[in-house]
Amino acid sequence: MIKRFNSESNGRARVFLISSRAGGQGINLIGANRVIILDTSWNPSNDQQNIFRIFRLGQNKNCYIYRLIAMGTMEEKVYSRSVTKQAMSFRVVDEQQIDRHYNMAELAELYTLTTPKNCERTMPVLPKDTILADLLRQSDLVYKYHEHDSLLENKVEQELSEQEKADAWDTYEKDLQINFAQNEELGSEKAQHNILVPRSTTNFGSTANLDGGRRNERTQQQSD
Repeated sequence: MIKRFNSESNGRARVFLISSRAGGQGINLIGANRVIILDTSWNPSNDQQNIFRIFRLGQNKNCYIYRLIAMGTMEEKVYSRSVTKQAMSFRVVDEQQIDRHYNMAELAELYTLTTPKNCERTMPVLPKDTILADLLRQSDLVYKYHEHDSLLENKVEQELSEQEKADAWDTYEKDLQINFAQNEELGSEKAQHNILVPRSTTNFGSTANLDGGRRNERTQQQSD
């Protein structure tokens, strides 16, 4: 099926529908040059694997990737977290300077959804992709669009020098030492103020009282 789809003589099979989990790895689909991602994953590496099914060795066409996200649903939350994870990976592994497009309050609030209003929709700047441009002109179902790579652009002017990196690392280690010392002090203070009451003493006293009460009842019954 894959060979038939990738064949240049293929004039029938125009769409290859495949699950992102089942076919996200090890499949070569250079016969296509457009990928439509319908289910954005919490893990950005899954989406990257889907993209590189067509953008790989042997591809001679310009490739276009589309992500369909329903506004006012959980898909927006999933996408924002996926972008944040990918940006964090670029900062840590590749040491790039990526702007933060989502603050902690937006990421922490998972179930607050906003419904878009068609009356507030403005015509976005039309892209170079002719198919997407036609969709934006003819249909109001596409509320807006943005380029995914624009959220992960490396800001070269914000890069730190080696001395600034060393100073930042020293400050981070000092903060860790201070926090560790404060936690040890709090732990020792709590240990000193804790008063442990032996359970055996309390239970023995209650048992003795209970037995004494029963003996008094029996004595009263015998006297009666």
